[in-house]
Parts: sequence; C-alpha cells; structure tokens
Amino acid sequence: MWICLKDAFFSVVSNTNKPESEVLVRARFRGDIEKVFGADCPAMHTPANDYPYRFFMARKHFERVMLNETQGIDYSNFKNEADRFAKAEGDKRRAQAYHQMWTVMNSKGDPGCYAPNAVLSMRYMDEHAD
Repeated sequence: MWICLKDAFFSVVSNTNKPESEVLVRARFRGDIEKVFGADCPAMHTPANDYPYRFFMARKHFERVMLNETQGIDYSNFKNEADRFAKAEGDKRRAQAYHQMWTVMNSKGDPGCYAPNAVLSMRYMDEHAD
C-alpha cells in the first residue's frame, strides 16, 4: 500500500515472517518514518534496497497512527498542503512527486473534468523544479 501524507510517503507491506502481527513500513526520504511513527521507531538504513529506509512495526501501532493521520485532515486540497509543507521544510522533492503522480493518474484514469488540464499540472511541475 502506498501512503501519501502531506509530509511523508510510505510503502507498507506485510512482514512475511509475522504477517498477522507486523507490517514493514518503507520510505524513500530520511526521517519520514520517525516523523510520523515516533522516535521509538528508528528506521534502518538499507541503501541496497529499493526503499532506503525501513522499519518493522506492530500492525496495531501502524493502525493507530494512520487513524490519527486521517482524523487530522483539515485541508481541502492535498497537493496545496503538500506544497505548504515542502516550503516549510525546504525540500520540494516529495511535493513535486505528488504532482507528477496526480498527472499520471489523471491521464490514465477515466475521463473527468480535469482531463484537459493535465498540461497545467505539468506546467506547475516545470515551474517548481529545482
């Protein structure tokens, strides 16, 4: 499962050794795991893997944190909120990736009211590139 938060991105899968009780949370950005799940969840640095940061955690802890994250949604536009956090953190990479993801999913999904505006999102990414 991919999880896109305004200030963190994760891939979460079942721990194959303890599938009933643990998940493996994987991140591409240093500090994302600790920022969201707490300092008592220090990520292992695994640069030889596709996700360079990982942490095995109890499913119950993961579920509690995700419940808190969903209860804390107080914005009406996710990409704008991710941009706000990117500016505050001084790192635009995650927000840029979210805009790219939006553009790709918009172009691949069923036609909707934003289909003609995919070019606008691509223009946004070009204007906000490093």
